[in-house]
Amino acid sequence: MFPDRINYILENLEQEAEKYANISRETAIFLFTLVKLLKPQRILEIGTSNGYSSIWLSLGNPQAEIITIEKNPERTHKALNNFKQASITNIELRQGNALEIIPSFNKLFDFVFIDGTKAEYITYLQLLKTKLSNKAVIICDNAESHKEKIQTAKDYLKEQQITYTILPLGSGLLVIGKG
Repeated sequence: MFPDRINYILENLEQEAEKYANISRETAIFLFTLVKLLKPQRILEIGTSNGYSSIWLSLGNPQAEIITIEKNPERTHKALNNFKQASITNIELRQGNALEIIPSFNKLFDFVFIDGTKAEYITYLQLLKTKLSNKAVIICDNAESHKEKIQTAKDYLKEQQITYTILPLGSGLLVIGKG
């Protein structure tokens, strides 16, 4: 699907999937396809880990401005090395706590992928409320594998009368459309 060098990098990252809690390849292909179809100009990812999902987002739209947030310094270093190896230049990695970084954004995002601290999903959604374009799509990972930890986020969406669906891909994806 991609040049041999990119396929090699992705396959190596998949071998580290358990250690870095990467999304499944099935989920990665879904994100890639969605980004390719929607062509978002600004993408936010919360929870970079080793950069596996970030690379897939970039491959989906190499012209997009992608900001990814990771609080673990070791993972930040690993992800930056992986971006460099893959020759990906449209990703800005911010190291730190997403709860502190999100309020500093003065741009609107068209696409958000959330795979950070599960118990904080509700707070991410609350902080993002004014940071989304009218056509924004939000995808939250672990909707099935961490049901209890993200229940407050689902309750918040219901309370705000925001429609969502859960797709049975990988660990389960909570899909939210703003527009």
